[in-house]
Amino acid sequence: MIKTDHIDFWNTKLFTSFIVTPPGLELITENEVQKLFKIYKKLNKSVKNDPLINISVENGGISLNASLETIIYLTNHLQTCTRVLLRFHSFKFKDLPTLYKELKKISWKSWLPKSTKKIEFNISVKNCRINHRGRIENTLNDFFSQKIRTTPDSSLDVFKVYLKGIENNFLLSLDLTGNPNWKRGTKDISKEKELKAIAPLKEHIANAILQHIINTHSSNNSPIAIVDPCAGSGTFLIEGNILKKGMKKPNSKKSYEEIPLIKGNLFKLKKLLNPIIYHENIKEIIGSDLKKRESPLIIESDIFSPSEALLDTISSLIEPEKGRRNIIVLSNLPYGIRVSLERPIKDYIIAIRKLARATTEKSDWFFYFLISNSQYEKLKMDSELAQRIIKELSFKNGGIPVVLIQVKE
Repeated sequence: MIKTDHIDFWNTKLFTSFIVTPPGLELITENEVQKLFKIYKKLNKSVKNDPLINISVENGGISLNASLETIIYLTNHLQTCTRVLLRFHSFKFKDLPTLYKELKKISWKSWLPKSTKKIEFNISVKNCRINHRGRIENTLNDFFSQKIRTTPDSSLDVFKVYLKGIENNFLLSLDLTGNPNWKRGTKDISKEKELKAIAPLKEHIANAILQHIINTHSSNNSPIAIVDPCAGSGTFLIEGNILKKGMKKPNSKKSYEEIPLIKGNLFKLKKLLNPIIYHENIKEIIGSDLKKRESPLIIESDIFSPSEALLDTISSLIEPEKGRRNIIVLSNLPYGIRVSLERPIKDYIIAIRKLARATTEKSDWFFYFLISNSQYEKLKMDSELAQRIIKELSFKNGGIPVVLIQVKE
């Protein structure tokens, strides 16, 4: 158990954290962690020793040891993860009375927000003597019912506690994020139903895809233009703008802001919580939609259909006199049982690739499409496109297996 009465706990005491990320995107999140840590060392000149150690990629996330200050900094800035957990207590138990005794050893005054109205438990057990999650949760509820004292100004409705057990060894973790990263408040909540129907792509996944592509094509430091001719509600465009200008403070608080031990030390972070610009070489973000409808974000072009008008209009926006650029065309093409396509996916890909006709010798074009796994299998059998398709990423979005492909010229 980590003792919290040490003066040096904030900067030098090592904590264990698990960064939850969509399976299949772990390496992108690891790369983002390393990038953020390099920025962290530049911002915090007082860092003498490397406070980020034992970083490892696991299925569904990243595990690392770091100072509490480093973990809070990462929690605040990470864009591609779902949430960040702080693993703060480990123990063994084979019966429920022992679990209760272990919970009593923890200084909950330091960790449990005073404003908590309800604790939500996430329990997973494997090869443990006590493997009934319901009985474990009842014990946790019995214990915490004596700890929660709702106050009139309670601002944190739900506080998440995670308990993971493997062969009678248990880890107790706290959620530092609060609302998952794909609920970061960058879209109009009043249009939530409309957004779900238009573009079910989650924000942190869109951000991960963009980081993967931009990191691939930014080695020559050429300016980058991001073009999405099938913008829908503009998820790729919003996330591209975040990478270009930095993430503003989200509408809702992070859970760590209410944890007493952390809340009383946030002043020590100072400039470490200011927005961070990931990619200064992103110069243009251009988007349009397949169908005429109002989008809740600012898109730097009109709304039009996949026709010659679309190609001509986007081509005119990409001005040759701006010099050599990497032009990344990226689209989340419609898929799923709720979407009715007038034309096959192949036709959309071929139409969008015609954009390259308007290019000059000073620009390089790269075409990426997010499609369902079943659509990918069909395209692999297509005589016209099969040899040009490269599978970049494979993961699930909203429970649907999807594939990010690059279509070579």
